[in-house]
Amino acid sequence: MMEINEISAMLADDSQTVSWGEKIAGALKNGGVVYLHGELGAGKPPYAVGY
Repeated sequence: MMEINEISAMLADDSQTVSWGEKIAGALKNGGVVYLHGELGAGKPPYAVGY
């Protein structure tokens, strides 16, 4: 059975967003799916850099 978890975070700047991506990547060492949703300029690319 697939487990679905939702996490939401409000981060102040790109460096925090990159750091958040690194933390999520570490938690998903064995694989997983990350769906990024947000308005234009919401910080999706910096998250992916951290991931």
